[in-house]
Amino acid sequence: MEDWKNMLLFAIEVIRHSLEHRNGNMTDQRIAITNLDHATELMMKAFLIKEGYLINEIDKKKIRNKGISNLKVRNILDNDRTIGFYDTSRLVFRIIRIELEKKTKITRFHKIRNEIQHRALNLPINKEEEIERFFPVLRELYVKMFPEYENHFPGEQIH
Repeated sequence: MEDWKNMLLFAIEVIRHSLEHRNGNMTDQRIAITNLDHATELMMKAFLIKEGYLINEIDKKKIRNKGISNLKVRNILDNDRTIGFYDTSRLVFRIIRIELEKKTKITRFHKIRNEIQHRALNLPINKEEEIERFFPVLRELYVKMFPEYENHFPGEQIH
C-alpha cells in the first residue's frame, strides 16, 4: 500500500476515535479537538503525497552551509520531520478550491488545538460547539481531496 493510503487510513481511524470523545467531559472534548486537528493534517499530507509532493522538511541550515546543489536527496528523504501544518494547508489550498470562510475555520481549529496541546489550556469556549462547526468543514475538505473514498468518511452525521 502506498504511503498516502496508510496516512489516509490512519486519519480515518483518528477521526473515528475522536468521535467517541466529542460529547464527553472537558478532557474528552480536548482529546476530540486534538485528534480531529491531527487527522486534518494527516489527510492534507496524504493528499499532497498522492499528488506527487515531497512533504519532508528540508533543513535550511544545511542549504545555507552547503548550498542547494550539494544537498543530497537521501538527506531530505531520511529526515523524520515533515512540513508543518501551515505550509501543508497553503499547498493544499492552492490545489483544491475551498471557500475562504472554511479555510479560516480550519486554521482557527488548528489554533484552538495548539492552545490545548502546547499550553494545556482549558479554553473558555464551547468545545462541543467548536467540534460541531468544524466537522462538516473537515468532511468537505476530505471529499475534495479524496472523492474516490467519500463513503469511507466516518460519522456521516455527527449528532
